[in-house]
Amino acid sequence: MVLLVYGVNHQTAPAQFREKLFFAEEQWADSLRHLMQTTDIAEAVLLSTCHRTEIYATANNACALAQWLALQKNLSPRELSTHAYIYREKEAVVHAMRVASGMDSMILGEPQIAGQIKKAYFTAEKVGAVGEQLSQLFPAVFSASKHVRTHTAIAAHPVTLAYAVLQQIKQCEKSLENSRVLLIGAGSIIELMATHLHEHGAKKIMIANRTIEKTQSLATRLQAHAIRLEDIPVYLKETDIVISATASPLPIIGKGMIESALAPNRNLLLMDLAMPRDIEPEVATLKHVMLYHLDDLKKIIQDNVHHRQSAAVQAENILESHALQFLQKMRVFHVRHVIAKYREQLETICAGEYEKALKKLSRGELPEVVLKKFGQQLVNKMLHHPTVKLREAASEEQCEMFQSFL
Repeated sequence: MVLLVYGVNHQTAPAQFREKLFFAEEQWADSLRHLMQTTDIAEAVLLSTCHRTEIYATANNACALAQWLALQKNLSPRELSTHAYIYREKEAVVHAMRVASGMDSMILGEPQIAGQIKKAYFTAEKVGAVGEQLSQLFPAVFSASKHVRTHTAIAAHPVTLAYAVLQQIKQCEKSLENSRVLLIGAGSIIELMATHLHEHGAKKIMIANRTIEKTQSLATRLQAHAIRLEDIPVYLKETDIVISATASPLPIIGKGMIESALAPNRNLLLMDLAMPRDIEPEVATLKHVMLYHLDDLKKIIQDNVHHRQSAAVQAENILESHALQFLQKMRVFHVRHVIAKYREQLETICAGEYEKALKKLSRGELPEVVLKKFGQQLVNKMLHHPTVKLREAASEEQCEMFQSFL
């Protein structure tokens, strides 16, 4: 069994493909149970966000992971392999640490991924999908991530999703003070967006959700107006900016809804931060409508990310050091397992020869003869396997290490 990472991310797959592979957080536990029950995977952690879907596992190879993921999402293995990547052993360790520290994120150094990967790990723990290797890997990953965030300036500059959204609003020449803003959803992204918009001058904010109770406290704090999802068509008629980030498996806003709500010559800015998407892509074909998705914000993010590049070099060195320390620890861990297993084998051999010696003594054989035979058999059997391996090492010119044992 080897340590593996199999997945796709924003660098290898467009949003349309990533959303096909998306697992909502409430699906993680059941999906992991199904993976463990239907494959020969020993351990697994499933991480799925707007920007990536990855499986961290210990397995014989990545084939089972690829086949399971393709089957779950009704994709052909060939289609999946076009966008997927595989990391093994050291590469897998470094990748996990880069992901947790935000070094592999669309927004370099963004902090949200650290919480997401912790939630993924704890979910896997709860369903019994974590074993000896992953239970040691992820604490090391979290430690490396913390080291990067506390000893570098990787997150010092405001290059967040909220920042990118605010920049996009400015580029579209929208004034927050004079705009009516409709936020759709009740999760952390919407809460963060509502707070940022309020702090940057938005005075007319509406927050839509299936149940008003979930958004009422936030709305009250920001002097906003809480509404139900079914009331969106009514409020769209007086909205200038729409920002949506729900966990809905199907679009909430369609082309027809926008057509009905759009007043003549009124411009409407929509930003879809959800995965899968909340707003039908066809909405972008309408006049006076500007629709942006997560990938569209990538340009804004990349334009600002150069501020973090010097810190990124320092962060990579830190992660490399942590990865090497972890791999050294795992080598020692595996050697301990080998030693323990070898000790068990020797104890079994010793017990067997001891029983034979007792039987011989009970039959009246001379003790000195029995003991001599016992010693010879014990030495022969204990040294048989190491001798075979030593000869193999000698044939490969690798016996120097064994000489150091003498």
